[in-house]
Amino acid sequence: MVDIGGQRLQAQAGLTSTDGSQFFLAPGGFNRIVALTVTDSGLLVGSNVIQGWVDPPENVHAERYGDDVKISWNWSRNDAKVDVSWVVDGIPRTRTFTHARYRRDGGANLKNADLITDVELRTIVSIEGEQWSSPKVSVPLEKVAHPPVLQYAVRLKKRLFGNTVAHVKIEGQGELETLEVAVVVKRGRYIPLSIDDGRVIAHETL
Repeated sequence: MVDIGGQRLQAQAGLTSTDGSQFFLAPGGFNRIVALTVTDSGLLVGSNVIQGWVDPPENVHAERYGDDVKISWNWSRNDAKVDVSWVVDGIPRTRTFTHARYRRDGGANLKNADLITDVELRTIVSIEGEQWSSPKVSVPLEKVAHPPVLQYAVRLKKRLFGNTVAHVKIEGQGELETLEVAVVVKRGRYIPLSIDDGRVIAHETL
């Protein structure tokens, strides 16, 4: 079995249950574990199971935008989905995010932020038709920041020769203090989701 990519598991010394069962340390990721019995005539193949562990989303962050709250996170796997569950005005809700939906929406945008409680995230992975779930991660909404509500518009002025010039207009609601603004550019169809999601070409104080 080792010749075809298998790995022999070593029993953990001193870890034996009262019924004679032994404990083994499994490798990371997902694995198919097969019980093999060595006989004089060859191997007897026993039952097999899939073993694995799914890590929850990392660096989960909540940020307030007016009446909405945006939940963002780092993905633990490229082939995973993330379930976002929350309670709004006493009614439980759930929304499932693929990588494509996350990029399109810029995260999980939840409406009626003042009525939202019990926000939780978990990673979902399908292995051979079986669904695996990570432990849930709670989002502490009581620490959600309330940044000013801003609107911006971008106007591009293309030149026959030379670089394209971009004019950015930013407007805020109510009285605003000094704002530190970073201009981030990124190739592709989707806008940058953070200052680290592209190339910073300018820092401005407004």
